[in-house]
Amino acid sequence: MLLSRLSGRWAGLVGLWLVLAHSPVFGQKNAAKPASPMPPIGPVTLADFDPAAFAADTGAVAVVMSQFGRISIVSEAGQYKVKFERTRRVKILREEGLKEASTAINLYHRDGAFEQVVNVHGTVFNVEKGKVSRTETKNAAATTVNIDDHNDERRLTLAGARVGSVVEIGYTTLSDFLFTLPDWWFQETIPVRRSELRVIVPQLFNYGIRVHTYYPFAVETNEQKLDPTITINGQQCKAAHLTWGMVNLPAFREEPYITTPADYLAGVKFQLQATIMPGSGYTPYATSWPKTTAELLLQARFGGALGFVGDINKALKDLREAQPDLALRAEAVVELVRGAMVWNGHDGLQATGPIDDAIRRKRGNAAEVNLMLVSALRSAGITADPVIVSTRDHGAVNDEMPLLNRFNFVLAQARIPGQPSLLLDATAPHAAKGMLPERCLNTRGRVISEDAGQQQWVTVQSPHKYTLLTTGTLSPDAQGGIKGNMRSTFSGYYGQRVRYRAEELAADKLASKYVSTGTEVKQLRPRLTQPEDPSQPVILEVDVATEGEGQPAPLLFVNLKDFGGMSENPFHSIERQFPVDLGAPLAQTMMLDVQVPDGYQIETVPPVLNIRTPDGAVRAQFACTPAADGRSVQITSGLMMNKVAFQPEEYESLRSVYERLVTKHAEPLVLKKRTQ
Repeated sequence: MLLSRLSGRWAGLVGLWLVLAHSPVFGQKNAAKPASPMPPIGPVTLADFDPAAFAADTGAVAVVMSQFGRISIVSEAGQYKVKFERTRRVKILREEGLKEASTAINLYHRDGAFEQVVNVHGTVFNVEKGKVSRTETKNAAATTVNIDDHNDERRLTLAGARVGSVVEIGYTTLSDFLFTLPDWWFQETIPVRRSELRVIVPQLFNYGIRVHTYYPFAVETNEQKLDPTITINGQQCKAAHLTWGMVNLPAFREEPYITTPADYLAGVKFQLQATIMPGSGYTPYATSWPKTTAELLLQARFGGALGFVGDINKALKDLREAQPDLALRAEAVVELVRGAMVWNGHDGLQATGPIDDAIRRKRGNAAEVNLMLVSALRSAGITADPVIVSTRDHGAVNDEMPLLNRFNFVLAQARIPGQPSLLLDATAPHAAKGMLPERCLNTRGRVISEDAGQQQWVTVQSPHKYTLLTTGTLSPDAQGGIKGNMRSTFSGYYGQRVRYRAEELAADKLASKYVSTGTEVKQLRPRLTQPEDPSQPVILEVDVATEGEGQPAPLLFVNLKDFGGMSENPFHSIERQFPVDLGAPLAQTMMLDVQVPDGYQIETVPPVLNIRTPDGAVRAQFACTPAADGRSVQITSGLMMNKVAFQPEEYESLRSVYERLVTKHAEPLVLKKRTQ
C-alpha cells in the first residue's frame, strides 16, 4: 500500500523510480543561520493601512506582507499522508492586485490516491470609521473545478476586497502522495516582506532537499526532535524539524536573456530517497542514471520506438552508398526525416502512441520526430543515440537528478569517427544545417544509449549565432530632413525568427518589428528577400525619410539610434541577482554612409568607442570616419558577444558595455552650413 501511495503522482511518466538528490544552495550569499525561528506573525493593525509603510513599493500592484507554510507527515487510520498548511497575507495597492483576493489549489488524483482540501478560508481587512474591520469567507464558498483526468482545482474568491485592503487566505491539504512534498517559493512577482517554511519529517522518511536561491536566508535551522504525532511500538518517533525564512525579497521581474522564472526564483523542493519502516527495514527509492537509462530504453514509447523509418528506408540505403562523407550524410538524413515527418508543435519525452502510427500520419511530437531521426541515422550507417533535454521554457535540469519529468524534448546525437559528435534535430522547418531549435539551447542534455560508455552529459549548443548586419545610405537635406535606405540582413537564429514571423506578417509589419528606426522616421517600400535555403540570410530593405523644418537649417544632426542603432539598454536593472543566458553567441554590425549635402561641412564627429568586458567575451565598437574629401561620413558600430552565459558578478561589466554603446548611438554627427 505504501508503494502505491509513493508512486501514484509519477506513474504517468515512464513508470520509473526517480530521485531528487540533495543539492546545495546555489548562488546564496552569506546565509545567516540563527538558532531560533522567526518571530510570530502579528494581527492586522491600523499601521498596515498606512501608505507610508508601502512607499518603497512604488509600482507594485500588491505586497506579500507574510506567508507561512508548514509541511508534515501524519498518520491517519494507519496511512501516512502529507499535510500542508499555508497562510498568506497580502496588501493590495492597485486594482491589478485584486487578483490576490483569490486562490486556486491544485489537487491531483490517480489510481484511488488523491489530494484533498481539508479547509480553505479567507479574511478581508479594511478600515471603517477608524477601526480595522474584517469580512470572512468560509470553506463553503469555495468551488471545485475539474481540469483534466487527474487534476482538479479548489477555488475561493474573497468578498469585500478593494484597493487598500489587506487579504489573508489560509488552507490545509492532505495528500496520499509521499514521493514529493509540496514545493515552496519564497519569491514572487510582487514584493515579499516575509516568507517562512517549516517542515517536520519523521525518521521513517529520508527526503533529498534542493534549495535554490540567490538571496540569503534570515533563518535556516535543522533540529532533531520527537514527533508526538507518530509513534512506533508506543514510542514517539524522532523527526527532522527544518525551517527556512527570508525577508524583504524584491519582486521577481522577467529580464532579457533568461530561461524560465522557475530557474531563478528562491525556493525549496523535496524528493523521497528512502523509507525506514518497522518490519521492512531500509527501502531505497533512489536510482541512478545507468538504471534510469536502461529502463527508459525498455519503454515501448521510447526505446521501443527506435528502429522505425517508414517509407524512407530505400532512400536511406541509397544515401548510404552514394555519400561517403558521414557528416554530409547526417545532414542529408535530417532533410529526409524533415520531409517525411512534420513536427506537430508539441514537445514530448516519448511517443504518444505506436511510432509507426505517427510515421504513417507523417506528423508527430518532438520525441516521435527525433526518435525517427535516430533510427534513420542508424539505418544510414551512422552511430546515433537519443539525447533528452529540457527546453528553455521548461527549466534547468540537475546532473545528479535522474528525474525524467524535468525533460521534455528529444534530440539526436550522431557520432562520426575523428570528429566531434553532432547534435541534430528534424523538428524545425526553418533550420540551417546543424541548427538546433532556439528553445533547446538550455545548457545540457543526457545521452540515452545502450553503450554504457556513451551514457553521459553533453553540452547543448549550436554553431550558429544571432547575427544582424545593417547597412545603408542616408542623405540629409538643407531643411533638416533625411532620406535614404536601410538593408537589414538576418542570419543564424535572427534569420530563423524572421522566417517564422514572415509566415504570418506582411513585409511592412516585419519591417516595423525587426528594422530599428526612431519614432520620427518613416519606413517606406519595405521589401523582403527570403531564399528557400534556410542557411541563406533573410533580407529586409526599407526606404527611410524624416521631415525637415521647411527652411534652411544652420546645423544638421544625424545619430545612429534613429537608423538601426540602440535607443535603450535592454538591461534596465542596476543589479541582477541571477545569470544572463543568451542561448547562442551574438553579432550585430551596422555600417551607414551619411552624405554631406552641398553647402555644408562636417562640424562634430562623435569620438571613437572601443570597449570590452574584462574577459574579452563582449566587445563594442563605434566610429564615425569622414571621407578624405569631406563629402561623406561612414558610421560603424559593432557588438560581439562570444559567450552565452554570464554570472551575476559579471552583470555590471556587461550592462556597462551596453550602456556606453547606447550613449554613443545617441551622440549626433553634426553638419554645419558653410558661411559665405
